Amino acid sequence: MSEWDEHGNVGLVVGATRPAELERVREIAPDLPFLVPGVGAQGGDVEAAVEHGRAADGVGVVNSTRGIIFAGEDDENWDRIAGEAAKRLRDRLNEYR
Repeated sequence: MSEWDEHGNVGLVVGATRPAELERVREIAPDLPFLVPGVGAQGGDVEAAVEHGRAADGVGVVNSTRGIIFAGEDDENWDRIAGEAAKRLRDRLNEYR
């Protein structure tokens, strides 16, 4: 896969819900940046997302959408609740950095 990155503009999307596959793809492509979805509502492995989601240079992006934006959808304080959900995920991610 890295040979496709001739111009430094290739990344991979690899889900956190399958940590063994995430680890294997990282072994195959140690230098490519990953976008790692699935750590929120889908219940993906946060530790694996951090450990294997980062490229050799430490770059990687973990994504959570439903776990944040729908955290308080039935509450009038949805914005505060969504912010708290984002902060909790940030703190969980930082535990493994």
